[in-house]
Amino acid sequence: MDKRNKMTKVLIITNKMMHYRVPIFNLLARKCDLTVAYSEGDLPKDISFDFKILKLPIWTFFGRWVVHKANIAALAGKYDVVIPMMNITWLTCTILPFLPFRRFKVVPWGIGVSASYNKRFDADRRLDFFRKMLYKASDAVIFYSRYPIGRFSAKGVPKEKLFSANNTVEVEESASDDMDKNSLLFIGSVVEYKGLGRLLRAYKKVCEDGVPLPVLNIVGTGKDFENTKKWIEQNALSDKIYMRGAIYSVREKAGYFRRALALFSPNQAGLAVQEGMGYGVPMVTDNNSYTGGERLDIKDQVTGVLLGEKLTLEDVLKDIASNPQKYAQMGNNAKQFYNECRKPSDMADNFMSAINYAASH
Repeated sequence: MDKRNKMTKVLIITNKMMHYRVPIFNLLARKCDLTVAYSEGDLPKDISFDFKILKLPIWTFFGRWVVHKANIAALAGKYDVVIPMMNITWLTCTILPFLPFRRFKVVPWGIGVSASYNKRFDADRRLDFFRKMLYKASDAVIFYSRYPIGRFSAKGVPKEKLFSANNTVEVEESASDDMDKNSLLFIGSVVEYKGLGRLLRAYKKVCEDGVPLPVLNIVGTGKDFENTKKWIEQNALSDKIYMRGAIYSVREKAGYFRRALALFSPNQAGLAVQEGMGYGVPMVTDNNSYTGGERLDIKDQVTGVLLGEKLTLEDVLKDIASNPQKYAQMGNNAKQFYNECRKPSDMADNFMSAINYAASH
């Protein structure tokens, strides 16, 4: 192990300790002296933490502006490198790069451009001037994807201090992924904004056209769960579409992934893209779906499918029914891509590249 890495004291400041981040943080903790500070929610259960943990209370103003109750500047001074989440509404994180006479290095981490549920990826550029200031004042920057690197290096931010640690998640290792691909999958919160209703209506239409479709498994729960279940019953599709509810067992959830020919999320493409890839399942989503950059990993018709004016959900469902091997091959391609550059270890290594750069400049 690199002695300098081991001795580098690193503080990550985030809002919540998300369960899917813990494996990445555990890997990072092998390379540096890591502490993760969070403020909201509880710690994930039934999971081990190989790093130090702090809980930092906050004040919230006007429903969105956040200030830590602790003296974050004083806390940061105990570390070599501080990685605050990149969210301008968390004011005590945002000001860190601009503090005078600071001795610690600051490396913001986040999407890097606008992303939300009511605007498309990088659609709102009104804050670009501020983002440019933030990135220039920082010692390095870590983005969820490579996309912002080109955007902001072209605006004068030194490219050498811009890094990408592409978002990913850990998947369950298996001695063999050779399972029968015989179903379709929707996984996540059962809410309309993800396009579940679009998928159900398309599925019904294709069935009415006499096309024999694989069963569709819906894994998850949410505010639209009961309405969705009722719609399935009313349209006599209970023998084709199954509401599986929330599944917390990693092994059970992995089984649904491994049996799926395709993963559907028409309106939103988040970390499920990489999770599906890890299990060898291509995602089907809009070519302009809501994303934090994860959709950019999809190479259309190679590792997934991007819907548009010339390709609809109905088209894809019919294609799966007539040519399932095409989607099984896309899944193989997606798995290969994940294994080559989207493993948790890849994300942790890219974090360390940014940390090492900041610590040495």
